[in-house]
Amino acid sequence: MTRSSFAHSAIGLMLVIFFVIGCSVSAPTNTPITQTDIPIPNETSLPTDTPEPPPKPTTITAKPQPGTFSGDMENSIAGNNASASSGSIKFIVSEDGARIANPGYFIYDTKCALISRDILTMELLNEDDSSPIVNGNFEFISESGNLKIKGQFTSPTEANGTIEIIFESIDIKESCDFGTWVWRASLNPDV
Repeated sequence: MTRSSFAHSAIGLMLVIFFVIGCSVSAPTNTPITQTDIPIPNETSLPTDTPEPPPKPTTITAKPQPGTFSGDMENSIAGNNASASSGSIKFIVSEDGARIANPGYFIYDTKCALISRDILTMELLNEDDSSPIVNGNFEFISESGNLKIKGQFTSPTEANGTIEIIFESIDIKESCDFGTWVWRASLNPDV
C-alpha cells in the first residue's frame, strides 16, 4: 500500500466514524421555554405589611399650683449670630392655675456679632402678657415674635420646655439670634 492510498483509507475511515457518531447524538430541539419552567416567587411570601411605627412616648402633664416658677436654661441649638454662657427663666401661674403670666428670662455673658460690647439680655414682659395652660401645656409668643416659650407641667410644682430668643438692639436696629434653649423650672415656695 502506498502512502497516498493509506491516507485516503484513513480519511475515509474517519469520515465513517464521524458519520456514525453524528447520527447517534441527537441534535438540540427548539423546544420553547414556558412560564411554568421559570420559578416565580410566591407573592404571598413577600412582606406586604409595613411595620407599625413605635408608639409615641407618653408625657405626663399636670395642673400647676399658682405662684412664681423659676429655673435654669441651657442652650440646645446655637443661634445664627449670638451666644450666651447661661440663662434663667421665670413666669407666674395664675391663682386658678389656668394661665402663665409675666414670662421673662435672663441670659449672661452674651456675645453678638452685631454689637461690639457684652450685653446682659433681660426681658420681663408686661402683666397683660399671658398665655393659657391647656392640659398642662402652654405656649407663649411675644407680640414681636422674637420670644417663643413652650412649656409643660410635669407635676403641680415642676415644668420644663424650650425658649427661642431673638434680641432686638435699640442702638443699631438689628437682631441678635441666641437660638433655642431648654429650661426646667420649679415653684418658688417663698415668693
